[in-house]
Amino acid sequence: MRSILLPLVVLWSFTLSAQSYFSSNAAAQKLQSHQTKLSELHLKLLSRERAKGGFESQWKKIYQEALGLEGVLACADSEWYYTQYEPQVYRTQGASVSDPEAFFNELTRLVALTSYKYEAIAAAYERNGCASEGVRQAVHAGRKAHERLRPALKGISEGNR
Repeated sequence: MRSILLPLVVLWSFTLSAQSYFSSNAAAQKLQSHQTKLSELHLKLLSRERAKGGFESQWKKIYQEALGLEGVLACADSEWYYTQYEPQVYRTQGASVSDPEAFFNELTRLVALTSYKYEAIAAAYERNGCASEGVRQAVHAGRKAHERLRPALKGISEGNR
């Protein structure tokens, strides 16, 4: 009995979490949280603070979160996401390992690109009525329209992305 109920409960919880992820309020909270993390990292670098273990692990979390926001951002403003935001995230990631000064410059561009845009994105997400199917369709259409190689996260194997 337990072996039957446990998978059903797990499946049900994933279904509910997927539905709440795409609600307008959840999307706005995720966008606000992401912008806060980006700004905090930028301010730490600006003030020349030193974090334990450097900023690479903090950036990797932000990077993964940025990639996870693809559905929300693409559904709200696909053109902006695929032509401006995603390429800037990849440029920042490319600079993160090589040169700290280049990383700071690219991170500054990313923060500037997103600082006022996330409120408009949250409003567009709600206005467009982005249900889970709408998000999937926006991502598929956006990726098809803007085909390019998407680099893997450095230091993380392909299976763990």
